Amino acid sequence: MAHQTGQPIARITPPSRPLAQLCSRRRVLVIEPILKLPAALRGVTGASVTLITFAELDRFVLERYHPDVVLAPLMTARYDILDVLQRLHELKFRGSLRAIAPTMPNLMMIRSELRAKARGLDFEVLEI
Repeated sequence: MAHQTGQPIARITPPSRPLAQLCSRRRVLVIEPILKLPAALRGVTGASVTLITFAELDRFVLERYHPDVVLAPLMTARYDILDVLQRLHELKFRGSLRAIAPTMPNLMMIRSELRAKARGLDFEVLEI
């Protein structure tokens, strides 16, 4: 199904259990989804999903879509999850943030370091 950046895509109709529980019946903002993410969201019911670029993440997007959950890659060539964390703190986002990552050898250490920087935001790293 085709979609435009910044526009909701169709409601998604079994992902990893934590992702399914987090996203079902919620407003989900996805920042530059990685290829595996759409498959991981299968089975999520009642979610409204909006795709944006990192550059589009501003207060107007948060006010328009009122996301409960933000999903973003752990790392890209242009930014990483610390940039997303910083932007969301500046925008006073109070929902959940999930960093999407491939399987990594030191993920427990990475999780611990990132949680410390999340400063109270509901944050987790999910492997897909």
